Amino acid sequence: MYNKKIKTFISLLLAVFLLTSLSLGAFADGEEKTKEDEKAKVTKAQTVMEEYFNPNGRILSVAKQGDVSSFPENSWQGINSAIKKGADIVEIDINITSDGFLVLMKDEDFSRMCVDPEGNTITSKVSETESWEVIAMCLRQGRGGEANEPTDYHPQTLEAVVKAVGDKAVLLLNFDSEIRDKVYEEIASLDALNRVIFRMDSKAGAVKKFISSHENENIAVLGGYRGNVVFSARGYVKKLKKASASAVMLGVKNPNGVIFDKSVMGLFSDSVRAAVDMTDPKNCGEREDNENGWNDLLSRGYSIIETDYPDKLSDYITQFEKEKAALNDLVEKAKSLDMTKYGYKTAKTLEKELEKSEKLLSVHTSKQALNAEYSALNTAILNLDASDGSTNGRTVTAGRIIAVVFVVALFVLSQLVIIKHSKKEK
Repeated sequence: MYNKKIKTFISLLLAVFLLTSLSLGAFADGEEKTKEDEKAKVTKAQTVMEEYFNPNGRILSVAKQGDVSSFPENSWQGINSAIKKGADIVEIDINITSDGFLVLMKDEDFSRMCVDPEGNTITSKVSETESWEVIAMCLRQGRGGEANEPTDYHPQTLEAVVKAVGDKAVLLLNFDSEIRDKVYEEIASLDALNRVIFRMDSKAGAVKKFISSHENENIAVLGGYRGNVVFSARGYVKKLKKASASAVMLGVKNPNGVIFDKSVMGLFSDSVRAAVDMTDPKNCGEREDNENGWNDLLSRGYSIIETDYPDKLSDYITQFEKEKAALNDLVEKAKSLDMTKYGYKTAKTLEKELEKSEKLLSVHTSKQALNAEYSALNTAILNLDASDGSTNGRTVTAGRIIAVVFVVALFVLSQLVIIKHSKKEK
């Protein structure tokens, strides 16, 4: 009877244990699934905005006016194509119609970009035209002009584009200061303040005022300065840093302008990003919008690139991240080596190269620079001179120093003994 009760008790304990294990397992699975769901909910727009607000964040690509190589500027088709090609941010231009609607149009008049259904150039102004007339127009290919053929694509309203883009990318809004409040109100009404950037090519005071008036919304702002006066450039950047602007776009035609110099670029190292427009040679020191141009400006500290080639820049950024990860792995490998096993000179060379690598990984740089530093560090590792580890290849070691001190002490002691003995004899 007693044994039967014990067996029953043990059976109950086992049953409780099994049920508890299953419950905990289900809970763990549920918790893991919840984490995966939360991770899946993080959109591209969110990740881009996080990077944008991070002064040390990764390189960001901006497709100016969409994919203009295949579609009209500011068209929905061009914007969507740029996003598909990997653009983090798409810049769009905003204007206002006579009936108060915000539409995507760069110029005040339609002559460069728009034709009527019969293909005739439209010369009227946006501010004198109602919205329904605007969206019925046809856009010319690319950036317009008589050399580009009319298409079947039409201008869009800001509201329609913001809704269509959703969380797939971030929009950089470019507009005249006169309609700033109108643009802000529309973006706020669309609940899209957390996935747009307000571009403001304005004086520092105006940028500061706009940011401070909306400080509770934590809005993203891109300031803009164009010029070649070092004091003005530095002053503008300093003021925008103080105003908590997220980034500043600099521009100048001179290839050796002050905006490419350390005196200005050194201000971007801690709290604000540097952006550059590579689509216009007049804004990037006449550098080309390709890998050579990107390497040059990234190595100077720029980390936001506006381009006409979002697919190529996206590929470049992917390769950049791979190069950075490879160098970081090599740094960890170098740090794990026991330097006492190698010759002094080669170990010292590796230590210096390791410092250079770690410094490069801590700042904005180019793919070319990462690749070159990887080769240099790898060469330093391969050139390590093996030794028995007793002296680490050094001519002067701790053991030898102790031996010399001991010999000198012995010599001094012997001299003292001799002098003392001589005095006694005298």
